[in-house]
Amino acid sequence: MTDECEDGDVCEGERDCNGHGKCVRGVCLCEGNWAGEACDHSILSNSSFLPDRDPNLSPSRCIKAIAWEEGVDTLQQRMARLTSKCDKVDSSLDEIKDGLFLFGPPLHGFGFNIHYVSHMLAIAMESNQTPVMIENAALGRWLYGDVPQCEEKGWKCLLKPISSCDRFAPVMRVGFPVHSRADGIPDKSLDAPLEFQGEFSSLLPHGKLWWRSHLVQQLLQPSSFLQLLLRRIKNSLGIVEPYISVHVRMGDSCTHTARFANVENPPVKEGCVSVDRYLLAARQLSSRYGLRRVYLATDSEEATARFRETDLEVYSLNIDRHRLFNSTWLIEHRIAARAMNVSLVALSSLVDVFLLSAGDYFVGSFGGHMSRLAFELMVGRRGFVSPYVSVDRPWCFESDRQYGTGFIDFC
Repeated sequence: MTDECEDGDVCEGERDCNGHGKCVRGVCLCEGNWAGEACDHSILSNSSFLPDRDPNLSPSRCIKAIAWEEGVDTLQQRMARLTSKCDKVDSSLDEIKDGLFLFGPPLHGFGFNIHYVSHMLAIAMESNQTPVMIENAALGRWLYGDVPQCEEKGWKCLLKPISSCDRFAPVMRVGFPVHSRADGIPDKSLDAPLEFQGEFSSLLPHGKLWWRSHLVQQLLQPSSFLQLLLRRIKNSLGIVEPYISVHVRMGDSCTHTARFANVENPPVKEGCVSVDRYLLAARQLSSRYGLRRVYLATDSEEATARFRETDLEVYSLNIDRHRLFNSTWLIEHRIAARAMNVSLVALSSLVDVFLLSAGDYFVGSFGGHMSRLAFELMVGRRGFVSPYVSVDRPWCFESDRQYGTGFIDFC
């Protein structure tokens, strides 16, 4: 630990950390998948975290954030080594093809899409291979990269390339093994490898949330075009930090009956949670931590209207999301068929994720990928778990449903 941090006042010994942490200079450093001043909060089993002492203001924050960074240098060096394999201009495909892990651009909604690619990155790292998304005539391009303002379509339109080997993707056709969803996600890709746990010999501080947050951070690096757009939107909305991030989920992800095609006794409202629950959660955070500013991302006109009726100061993108997401046709199918404004979906999804992740407190639906994705980025950015409320499930859960579309939660 650096001398820059104040000592904490939480613990004097290991017994004060509830058996899930180590006492260092008066601060409980928690083992993976646990959080809180005294390591008494299970990230995997609790749907809310509302500590009496705000983690954003706690003296423990400095030491906890440094502990969070343990192993990050090793992880980044590993990623850099794998993703820069084709940096040399004269690299040939024949030279590097055996060290590539290839996968096609995934379909499905944006949150699922990014989580799927994050696991492709994890599998590639486990096998010491370079991840390459194959975007070509045979497999198509990334659904969300069809934005008119971009000269180059696909992933690189909005996000930085996954690796320098992506430039070979157009010529990879017959004879190259490409990983598909049917090949599955190995369990070992879901947990942080031991090599990234840092210097604590008696403590494994990095669990599923640490691992996922760094994987999605590696992927969600905005292109220069998207960086400029984010700055303009944030300035135009007049967003003042700190604020509460709220993601209200009412789109086809929780309303479309095809999601529950193989489910016995599906819920009456097919997974949607009422706006009242989100409002109650936002008010809880506002009251407890003395904050009124809210960034609201939603596909519901009702949610926007209800939040604006309150005394909360609400920021949100001024677009008609209801027509985009309220349909009897799954959004990924409509995008693939060009039956909707792909550019608007892509840009609004990415802007929402980045602005949600820039908040200090979180309300969302962890039953959906978008909320989990934004929360993961928030935790990764801050280096500790901020107060949050999920209106349905814990952040990571063993899904009790296999959806008609073959959707299984990765956790």
